[in-house]
Amino acid sequence: MHTIALFSQSAQLSGAELFLARIAAGFNRVNPIVILGEDGPLRSIVEASGIKTFVLPGGTLGSVAGRLRCCRHLAALLRSSGAAVLYTHSAKAHVLGGIAGRLARIPVVFHAHDLLGPPARGLLGSAFMRFCFAMLPNRRFANSTLTRASAGTVARRQWSVFPCPVPDELLAEPCVSAENAANYRRARLLVLGRITAWKGQEIALRALEHLVDAGHDVELHIVGSPQFPGDGKYELRLHALAANPKIAARVHFRGHSEDPASALRDADIALHTSLRPEPFGQVIVEAMAAGTPIVAASNAGAIEWLTPGSDCTTYTMGDARGLARQVSHLLAQPDEARRIAKNARLTAESLSVKEIGPRIENELIVAAGPSA
Repeated sequence: MHTIALFSQSAQLSGAELFLARIAAGFNRVNPIVILGEDGPLRSIVEASGIKTFVLPGGTLGSVAGRLRCCRHLAALLRSSGAAVLYTHSAKAHVLGGIAGRLARIPVVFHAHDLLGPPARGLLGSAFMRFCFAMLPNRRFANSTLTRASAGTVARRQWSVFPCPVPDELLAEPCVSAENAANYRRARLLVLGRITAWKGQEIALRALEHLVDAGHDVELHIVGSPQFPGDGKYELRLHALAANPKIAARVHFRGHSEDPASALRDADIALHTSLRPEPFGQVIVEAMAAGTPIVAASNAGAIEWLTPGSDCTTYTMGDARGLARQVSHLLAQPDEARRIAKNARLTAESLSVKEIGPRIENELIVAAGPSA
């Protein structure tokens, strides 16, 4: 059985890191190990699945020499663990892992979870990441064709595109939201995810104003917290917008949740509010799995796997009035909301770890080559 090393520089609970944890836990034809560039909450989640986890020595990335030391540490760990493939999941992990894989003389697979070009990166950053994706990996994966296309000319090379899988814990529960979608009281809207400017929680606040003006009895729950430098300033901006007397009593900042599945099930309608093209948008399929109708920006990568009007509702990115119109329609047509939620659950089941995991695992086995 091949040993596959999954590597992320970050150990925070963002989309790519949660993907890593879910996929690793679902492998059954390979022996996964996880390597992290830092200690953090992801480590506990991975170790709870019984997966051997390593944290590279800290303080190694402050200089070019430090990064080279990190590559050597990683290469040594790959050799000592007997890893047959290195599978990387973050921008720094791609660069460091690409070099370490060459040092360890094993194949490297890059999985792009974020856009490789603008607007996610500046011109220099885009050129550098595209160069790395051209030169370093043996195979390239992406979470959507949108993400693949962001690689520029490198997108013409061979890639495999896999949707982000739905958490098993969401699919294990009954589809309660879909059953209750016709029983709107004060409707509970939810925005779930890291608080940062490009995630666009402010669009939900502005949509809430339009809904209140239209006479809807609604409230907005914002679940998530800042994770990286600069996010705190955006959170302060959100609180200032929420202080508007028209909506102040209807906005609830819930902070980080250890149980996002419950937050999704408790919501009547989930909102996806990103302000730049979303590489995938895991909250979209997570809401679908919970049986909660989702109103999503139309240029999210996840939409390519969905059928708007059947299992989701879409609006033009950044258009608060458009978002409010779609929410208003679902509130006024609860039978349609229930239909969309039930269809969404069926779609989510086709995007489960059990469905997606084996496809990824098979390609990693192919990348590893014949067993010794």
